[in-house]
Amino acid sequence: KSEAACLEFLQSFVSAHALRRFLHSVSQDASDAPHELYAMLKAIPGDHLKTLVEVLATEQGEASRRVARRLIEMYVGERGDEVVSYILGASDHLACELLRVLRHTDLDRTLAAAKGLVHRGDHTVQLAVLAAIEAMADGPDPVRILLQLGMSGAEDVRPKALAVLAARRSTDALAPLLTKLKREASGRLTNTEAEAIGVTLIAIDTNFALPAFREWCRPRGLLAGVLPGHAKLQRAAVAGLAGLPGDEAEALIRAVSDKAGSELQEYCTQVMVRRRRLLRGGRT
Repeated sequence: KSEAACLEFLQSFVSAHALRRFLHSVSQDASDAPHELYAMLKAIPGDHLKTLVEVLATEQGEASRRVARRLIEMYVGERGDEVVSYILGASDHLACELLRVLRHTDLDRTLAAAKGLVHRGDHTVQLAVLAAIEAMADGPDPVRILLQLGMSGAEDVRPKALAVLAARRSTDALAPLLTKLKREASGRLTNTEAEAIGVTLIAIDTNFALPAFREWCRPRGLLAGVLPGHAKLQRAAVAGLAGLPGDEAEALIRAVSDKAGSELQEYCTQVMVRRRRLLRGGRT
């Protein structure tokens, strides 16, 4: 046989069709491919990364996808930039799968991919980006991505991103979050979002958050307390003060409750009950 025919014959063992057949045969608890397949992929010429990405794009089973991701990991070291390019041009589903590959092999390229994916509207992609950023050390770029998710992400993503910022005490997030809270309190900001931002601000830096909370809980001037959005700012403050020990926090919550409308007053009552249980060491 000619050299070309021999090569074609060898490549048939690692074609998309052959790889799919192999992946469909793996057991449900399989975590990796056999060493022989790795050896074949290394020995037989061809763009096996491209083939594996094509295969991963159509695989439905969790076990087969898991093994396909493991095979792709082999190429990240030398062709990581190509993997990032595949991610940025991929469908939402495939982008999530490939991002999982990078998370386990190359955090720098994971960050590059996350920057490109964070603006996608699909909540599954945003959750994948969030999971990737959680695996990284703190820094300006991860904080910017977390802020993007926390302020503009899907509804189920925003509180999760804020919780990560709070846990990390990312001080770079303070000013943007406070600005968002003030700007959107009279508009589209929901009660849940206002509460989450209040909790995040106090968790990151109490000394930063308290002056604003004091001003919102005890507004100065005849009209200050009735300005559009003020009740939302008070709600954020009450949420943040809920876990803060000391008499001042209790007094500020009471100050809001004494002059609040029925909905906010009820929330203040719930927070005070929850706060006392929390500070006594009980369940909330």
